[in-house]
Amino acid sequence: MSRVSCLAFVRVNGADAAVFLNGQYSQSTLAMAAGESRIGAFCTPKGRALAVACVIATDAGFELWTHRTIIESLVTTLKRYVMRADVQFEAPAQTVSSRLIHLAAIATDLDLASPDFAAAAVAAGVPTLNAATSGEFVPQMINLDLVGGIDFTKGCYTGQEIVARTHNLGSIKRRMLAYACADAAAQAAGDPLLDADGERVGQVVATAGNTVLAVVRLARRRDARKAGASAIDGLQTLPYDIPELTANA
Repeated sequence: MSRVSCLAFVRVNGADAAVFLNGQYSQSTLAMAAGESRIGAFCTPKGRALAVACVIATDAGFELWTHRTIIESLVTTLKRYVMRADVQFEAPAQTVSSRLIHLAAIATDLDLASPDFAAAAVAAGVPTLNAATSGEFVPQMINLDLVGGIDFTKGCYTGQEIVARTHNLGSIKRRMLAYACADAAAQAAGDPLLDADGERVGQVVATAGNTVLAVVRLARRRDARKAGASAIDGLQTLPYDIPELTANA
């Protein structure tokens, strides 16, 4: 059986595609040159990330990449905002062998079409959301601001008011951290992170190898003992700083 990426994509074309996506995405899609790529979030009106998505500009429009389990529901949601705009969503006629995206904020390249994307994303501390975690987190909770996934200077988009307010308040109490777990592969996105008494202190976002990425209350980050039913072996270092932690170091 051939291995495939955990991501899938649709093409977003039409004369109004750039303006339309710009009004829904946490990144600007205006004036993107063909081949340019960005990571960002599509959010609910309450500022919860429905999907972490990569958008790539093409000669004809855009490719929108996100987790396979939510791509159909995301497109359905986006279509509600199209109204009379000249925007079309088209399923690709065939798969692609490679789609590289450069994340300048963390000096990382990821191949969206690679069957190893999930592991590479976990190693880089890049969040993905699936059907179990869609709509659970404000983008900053999954560190999307730290990997260059939010443009705080662009105009309005769905959920922008909450995302901007979280940024302006400057105090984020939950962040995505990395934990060592010998049985990480047995954990699933959405599983709880528990302390020694079985109290929930966080939620699993993604796993790969011996690493669990989980959104956790920063004040309780050292109390995590289990991911699902498996033992946590302590915190791991992410390839970028968590400002709320370095400020108090």
